[in-house]
Amino acid sequence: MNRLINRQFLKGYHEALNVSHEAAIGHKHHLDIANINANNNTNYVAVRTIAMQKHLTSTGVISGGWLMSQMDIAGAILAWDIIKRPIFTVACEHIQFHKAVLSGDLVSFYPNLIKKNNTSIEVFVDGKIRRPPAGEDRQVITGTFIYVPINKE
Repeated sequence: MNRLINRQFLKGYHEALNVSHEAAIGHKHHLDIANINANNNTNYVAVRTIAMQKHLTSTGVISGGWLMSQMDIAGAILAWDIIKRPIFTVACEHIQFHKAVLSGDLVSFYPNLIKKNNTSIEVFVDGKIRRPPAGEDRQVITGTFIYVPINKE
């Protein structure tokens, strides 16, 4: 529901400004679909955030549900940019948790197009962390999400 409210807000905001989002913030926001290479690897960070204490489980690690919701948002951003229509998630598959995420970790989600069909789009999302002070990216979660466009009828 929050994403729907945010989309409606942003649409109204952009219309009120009468400029594109890129022009309003001074840099490119949307993925350039022409830059998807043969491996569909874009190195496009769709979501980057800091894991916080409020996302911890009773065992002291970040909740897998919170990580999956961030992955879903990252995949939806890529799907939206490709099909240029509102979409919704119909499935998530092959979710694998590779390492624990701790409070304070910088978490980045990289969506990659797997397949675009007539009625759906399949996106692989790779989640990585950067933990101070090392500064190296480490893979923590991966999964595939399937989205379909919302029918206006």
